[in-house]
Amino acid sequence: MQRRPTESTTHFPFLENASASARRPTSQLNPLSFAHPILDCPAAKALEESILVDEAAEWAAMSAAGSAIKRLLALDYQELRPLPDRLRVLALLGKGNNAGDALIACQHILAEYPRAQVDLLFIEPVEALKPLPKRALGELTGRVHTHFHDANWDAEQCRDYIEKISAGQGYHICLDGLLGMSFQSPLRPAHACLIDAANQFSKIDLRAAVDLPSGCGGQPDAPVFKADMTYTTGIAKAPLFEGSAPHGRI
Repeated sequence: MQRRPTESTTHFPFLENASASARRPTSQLNPLSFAHPILDCPAAKALEESILVDEAAEWAAMSAAGSAIKRLLALDYQELRPLPDRLRVLALLGKGNNAGDALIACQHILAEYPRAQVDLLFIEPVEALKPLPKRALGELTGRVHTHFHDANWDAEQCRDYIEKISAGQGYHICLDGLLGMSFQSPLRPAHACLIDAANQFSKIDLRAAVDLPSGCGGQPDAPVFKADMTYTTGIAKAPLFEGSAPHGRI
């Protein structure tokens, strides 16, 4: 199958305000038309906060990211094989905005594939969700199966639980929305357990991460979600490009 050109989910509205002189090409190519900054996580967070100045702007950005992630998931999966009508999706979810992006992607999956099975596996109670991910979850009420990780599990018990909720069939797609750019090492044991279990579970066709694979940028011996695809949102973060890490196609 012919490999499609890599698309970007990033969008930088601050470039739209560049002066005419800054946009004027010095050759046949306009450098700002294809250049994307790579920032460390604190700088990326500060820049995004300066752009997304209120909840309405944050929700619009989250909605756009979720829609783009769904579109790219569908395209990327079809490099493996056609997408089935009864698509099976597992979303690993924390409490932050990466979870919100993943939940909105699940909304769009169900809109296009209404017979899909979507299992949401939360690391914490729903009450711990930040406001926008909680809003995104509310829009999925009655359309998904919700599950919760037990903090007392080890990786094998967690893997067995994933096997159980998939009814032994596994998943076509596993979407990682556990941790984002606010993550600070070390990994909590529950997160490490779930990441290890998802990496070890063999019945997953495609693993994809939202923005950063969970555990990325942590201690060298800590687990990192082994993404086949990483969909950067807003700005590409420097940890994605450090060393030889298993982040898949970015």
